[in-house]
Amino acid sequence: MSDDLESQPPPSASAVEDESIATVPVIAERAIVTKDLVEVARTVLTKTVSEEAQTVDTMLSRDDVHVERVPVNVYVDEAPPVRIEGETTIFPVMREVAVVVTKLLVVEEVRITRRIVQHVDRQVIPTRVEHVTVERVLTSPRSKRDEHDH
Repeated sequence: MSDDLESQPPPSASAVEDESIATVPVIAERAIVTKDLVEVARTVLTKTVSEEAQTVDTMLSRDDVHVERVPVNVYVDEAPPVRIEGETTIFPVMREVAVVVTKLLVVEEVRITRRIVQHVDRQVIPTRVEHVTVERVLTSPRSKRDEHDH
């Protein structure tokens, strides 16, 4: 046994230093945060539709005509054309009169005057109205962990 000790070289200074240095691991805890979806309340919407009578005023237009017969009794050589004077359209009415020579006699003119009359037309029409109520219903808070445990 003593031979074994003598055959080995003496430990070097660096080997002695390595044996005196001890490695100590440092342990640290880390927090991991997770989120669970928890239902704490529900919102309930209720929608109803009702009809209400609503008064609506609408502007309406109509054409009224006034017919006027105007005696003329004038002889002409040829038939006068239909003509327009302002809002009035004039239609000549003729007849042939036997004389030594036939001539046209304008017996009368029919005058039609156009007027636009506006008035308010009031009607009651049904309209639909929606009503919405919102209700919040609380539920018991349960986490997902509680659900996994059961």
